[in-house]
Amino acid sequence: MITNAIQDDIDSFYFEDAAETFGPLPPPVRVQLLEEGMGLTNGDRDKEYGPPAVNMAASAALKKAMREHMVRDISGAELEALDMALTKIGRLITGTPKRDTYVDAATYLAIAGEIGIGDT
Repeated sequence: MITNAIQDDIDSFYFEDAAETFGPLPPPVRVQLLEEGMGLTNGDRDKEYGPPAVNMAASAALKKAMREHMVRDISGAELEALDMALTKIGRLITGTPKRDTYVDAATYLAIAGEIGIGDT
């Protein structure tokens, strides 16, 4: 059994001594990803897509309306492609129109069409 004192010695050896020898360790990947996401969503993306709560509410309303009016069975894959297109449309109606968002929406609709009607 490792006691707290032994664990402290191990931690000191591996972490504190290593930092003194090799310099500070970079933050873990999970922290790097969160920091990158914070930078993206706390600036230009807000200007481009509108506030996240508004943008996501619009996308959710579009998806809800689609589901309420579906009259045929739609595969999970086709439904996901349609959902992604509606996510992009939600961005377009709540933010600044961008060519990339139109291209993304069209691409997701093309994927949905390929899944829904197949190669004809």
